[in-house]
Amino acid sequence: MTELNIGERRKRQLEESVDVHFKNIRKSFGDVEVLKGIDLSIRRGEFFSLLGPSGCGKTTLLRILAGFEFQDSGEVLLRGAEVSKLPPNQRSVNTVFQNYALFPHMTVYDNVAFGLRMRKVASSELKTRVMQALETVEIGQFAARKPAQLSGGQRQRVALARAIVNEPQVLLLDEPLSALDRKLRVNLQVELMRLQARLGLTFIFVTHDQEEALTMSDRMAVMNKGVIEQLGGVQDMYERPSNAYVAQFLGSSNLLEGTVSAAGQVKTQLGELEVRDPLPAIGQEVMLSIRPEKIQLMREACASNCVSVSVTDDIYQGATGAYRARTSTGIELEINTMNTGVTHTDYNIGDTLHAHLPSELIVVLGSGSRLQEVVALEGLA
Repeated sequence: MTELNIGERRKRQLEESVDVHFKNIRKSFGDVEVLKGIDLSIRRGEFFSLLGPSGCGKTTLLRILAGFEFQDSGEVLLRGAEVSKLPPNQRSVNTVFQNYALFPHMTVYDNVAFGLRMRKVASSELKTRVMQALETVEIGQFAARKPAQLSGGQRQRVALARAIVNEPQVLLLDEPLSALDRKLRVNLQVELMRLQARLGLTFIFVTHDQEEALTMSDRMAVMNKGVIEQLGGVQDMYERPSNAYVAQFLGSSNLLEGTVSAAGQVKTQLGELEVRDPLPAIGQEVMLSIRPEKIQLMREACASNCVSVSVTDDIYQGATGAYRARTSTGIELEINTMNTGVTHTDYNIGDTLHAHLPSELIVVLGSGSRLQEVVALEGLA
């Protein structure tokens, strides 16, 4: 199996050429507009994720690219060619579905060969291509088995082999890991990245799982109610969310409303906070964000950006711990710690502690963050 250095992968230069271009895509179902003028370019050889909750429009956008749905207006270009009016079998894309959609009565070999037979590929070429596809995903030894005789991970590989055997320009993956258990899902995330790097294909991956998108993507788009809230590299988007919605959906975040009180100072519900991020003029309202793992919980007081809190919840999560702590004015903070066994983090409910919010780790979201659209995301599918 190809070695994978995710750090180096993140640094790689993406090609400038564009494989997929959505131009002002709009789509409604009845009175509900599910895509509101999507403009998006995806580069050749990129692992790109569309991330968002159910109903945000991500799967509809994928289905429009595949030809299973047609937009009401706008254009879909594949390597510069307009394909909006072409049926699915005339677009150089293939889709791996959530349920894999394998034919239960066919062997693995015949499932993978099905598309080539429909295209009337010569038998000698067909056999070579099918076996190459099976070996690429490392299931050649299961060619004679039926899908029911395979594990969930093996069936997922069959679906991948069936998609890549047709040599598409773009591979579409519609939440293909969501039905698997966590350990298998994590293993297959790495295998998908290795496969994509080896094939050099453009992958477009639809998911509602933030961890999947952060792990696998070169870039991603966070969608909400038919629009793209933010587009960019995964590290940049996590560390510097553009608005409150992204800050809350992509992981979790402590959001603080405030007013600029002086140069580098914001008056918040927690008191005066020093902020390194650029600020607007004095008197302007801002929204601040700080990730739970960036806050330091300690028994002793600190010099600046230090808030006295009382622990209200202690949630043991194995490798990490999650604390909720409340100030005397009722403001609640979420704070995460690593279970290293080196530093003392054995805090108890009711303990009075100090929360340090490092000034260089506070992100200014600005007044245009649409806080009213931030919802309780934990229950979203």
